[in-house]
Amino acid sequence: MKTIDEIIQEYPDNVPVPVAAELLGKCQMYIRTGLQNGRLPFGSAVQTSSHWSYHIAPKALKSYMDGDRVLTTPEIIEQVVLRTLAAQEAAQ
Repeated sequence: MKTIDEIIQEYPDNVPVPVAAELLGKCQMYIRTGLQNGRLPFGSAVQTSSHWSYHIAPKALKSYMDGDRVLTTPEIIEQVVLRTLAAQEAAQ
């Protein structure tokens, strides 16, 4: 099995679901469902009609595998909203 650094070199923009599943020791359905539900912080899933497309960010996957805290999209949005509200309050 390749290391995460070798995977990043081979797939610098988007790690395929089967590769990510193998790296994490999970089945592909686990990865797909986790991305669809926003539970895995290293990528995203978008549904167009009946087809799902997946994006797994190589560096975010590496951070996740290294045990670093990786924010999910809802957490990022929440932080942006809270900072914006705080800035608005401070300006008043």
